[in-house]
Amino acid sequence: MPAWGMNGTYGDYMYVGHAVQTIINHNTTNPLFYYLATEVAHKPNETPQRFQSKYDPQTVPFLSVYAMSSIIDEALQNVTNALRWKGMWNTTLMVVASDNGGSLTETFASNFPLRGGKYSWFEGGIRTTSWVTGGVLPPSMRGRNLSSAHVIAICDWHSTFLALAGVHDSASESFFRTDRQASDRESALPLPEMDGINQWPAISGASTEPLREEVFVGSGVLIQANYKLIATANPHDDGRWSGPMYPKVPATGNAT
Repeated sequence: MPAWGMNGTYGDYMYVGHAVQTIINHNTTNPLFYYLATEVAHKPNETPQRFQSKYDPQTVPFLSVYAMSSIIDEALQNVTNALRWKGMWNTTLMVVASDNGGSLTETFASNFPLRGGKYSWFEGGIRTTSWVTGGVLPPSMRGRNLSSAHVIAICDWHSTFLALAGVHDSASESFFRTDRQASDRESALPLPEMDGINQWPAISGASTEPLREEVFVGSGVLIQANYKLIATANPHDDGRWSGPMYPKVPATGNAT
């Protein structure tokens, strides 16, 4: 939908505002799935002044970057407040996740203690931070960290959400598409089996054993339990480590 009359409006104000309005107008007799992808934290590193004013320029070298983090904080607060106001929080699972590691070419990113960064096949590029909250998360699991043995692949979120919604993920029973271009064939064709695993038992604490041991990362890259195979070139050939206080401690190690 074109954003008529919104020229000059900060992008994330629009996206978060739409999410809040969707929650407020939602018919709670029906389930709701909402995907909110903010533009921050990302280039062009532009933020409203009121977020930059939260920080002291004498001690904070990258005001716009810190300010972007504050925008995310406020966005999550506004969405959470809307869910609480609507009476939906107790039946909500909120997942906050990053899409990739920080770039080693940026002086304000750190993937410590992992190797590599954005664009690379090393863990610093593909193992990202994430957390879950919401009323459906058992109190015993709030504020706890999952063991590093619990690997969750991005496709697992799909299967996890389906399971929580009470949808069976069998290709033969529930998922069908309509082939409108072939009237002389069956109108409903089954989708292939999904690769995702329902990770709710691990997230909820019902399972202490890893539910996934294998992750196909990409062509020539495979994770199997405690082992990882990279049998292909790394994009940008950057295999450095960033320091814990990056940028004060620069990325170290060989680039390949």
